[in-house]
Amino acid sequence: DGFYPVVEELLVGYYDPMYDYQIQKKMDRVVFKGSANEVLSYLNDRSIG
Repeated sequence: DGFYPVVEELLVGYYDPMYDYQIQKKMDRVVFKGSANEVLSYLNDRSIG
């Protein structure tokens, strides 16, 4: 419990914005976006998975 606020601040204040920044930089490489089941369906439809 004592470290929860520190860990939460790192995750929400640093890692979430960094993830958003990195994914935005790479959006031109994204070919499909969806839930886990939608991704599996997408891959199966293309005989990739």
